[in-house]
Amino acid sequence: MNMLTKMALGLIGQMRPDAPTGDSSPAVVLPPPQTQGGLPLMQALALRHSERSFDTAALPAQTLSDLLWAAAGINRPEHGGSDKVCAGSSAVSKLRSE
Repeated sequence: MNMLTKMALGLIGQMRPDAPTGDSSPAVVLPPPQTQGGLPLMQALALRHSERSFDTAALPAQTLSDLLWAAAGINRPEHGGSDKVCAGSSAVSKLRSE
């Protein structure tokens, strides 16, 4: 399948990730994301900036769930989980909230 076909199928929601092969990590069940509260959109956009710092501590499950919901678009369970188009990339993993 060529890239143009993959992109077209991805745009219409018909391209699915390749099935995993080999050994895989066990599924991690995350709590549902907290989607209420927070700043109004325009205020949040005005305050955004980039900052890089790293820690060796693992993220709490709730924080990971919230980040995946907001950044990866895992917020459309009725449509397979994601609202993001990946152009058929097999590198994209399927994530889901339990």
